[in-house]
Amino acid sequence: MKQETDVSVWVGNIASEDALREYVELDYSDDSAPLKSPFTEESGIDPDDIDEDFIESVFRDAPSDDLAVLLADCSYADAVTDACTALQGRTLPAAYNAVILIYHYHHKPKAPLRKSAFQWIGSVRIAYDN
Repeated sequence: MKQETDVSVWVGNIASEDALREYVELDYSDDSAPLKSPFTEESGIDPDDIDEDFIESVFRDAPSDDLAVLLADCSYADAVTDACTALQGRTLPAAYNAVILIYHYHHKPKAPLRKSAFQWIGSVRIAYDN
């Protein structure tokens, strides 16, 4: 059975896979503070609006400006690639070595992004097999 969901996608450059994990991981260390990560802070995402189980990040050793290459190992890669290339085109304006996806989330920027290593390329709707 086909399901539909929104996927929001960011591309960027970061030093390593560990650095990417730290960048997106929500911080639970302070019980009195709201959850946050460098990624949610920079992108203006309220962590209450997302489910961290639906955040996916992929690091590439070699940067690429080919969106299909960056998305190749992501969940639902074919559907996400087709939807993103329809929105953005296949070739990005620069080469990147990482991609962040949030499934079941339609990002709508409220203000210009603060200085960030990642650039939001859009939110798309995909259909996938359940």
